[in-house]
Amino acid sequence: EATVKREQIKILDYVTQDKIPEERFIENPNLAEDIRSNELQDLSILVKIKNLKRIECFDIAHLGGTSATASMVTFINGVSEKEYYRHFKVRQEKRQSDYDSMREIVQRRIKNLDRWETPNLIIVDGGLGQVKIFDEACI
Repeated sequence: EATVKREQIKILDYVTQDKIPEERFIENPNLAEDIRSNELQDLSILVKIKNLKRIECFDIAHLGGTSATASMVTFINGVSEKEYYRHFKVRQEKRQSDYDSMREIVQRRIKNLDRWETPNLIIVDGGLGQVKIFDEACI
């Protein structure tokens, strides 16, 4: 149990880490690609070690506070599975609020746990606030 909590803390630390200073990009013009490569390698290792069969990634998008939508991309055994891609139209009135939009999507996702299975890992595009919304929902 302690190991699981430690890994969760590491993930939260990673998600909330500071931005990279511009000077590092000047020193290494390929820094973005290097970082992405390292992150993919770390994720691949995590998938294998933790036996993460189903990973779901969520993102909220809107046009200047209107036309809010959300997407869910699913990876099975580390491979993107397009048949499990979901697009949600945000229905709630506070469409300009990413937090309220994410809360709605979490509720809609929970309603489909039986049909879409339970994910082993959820990745949320956003800040700590969006992550906490999923954490509070306890998917």
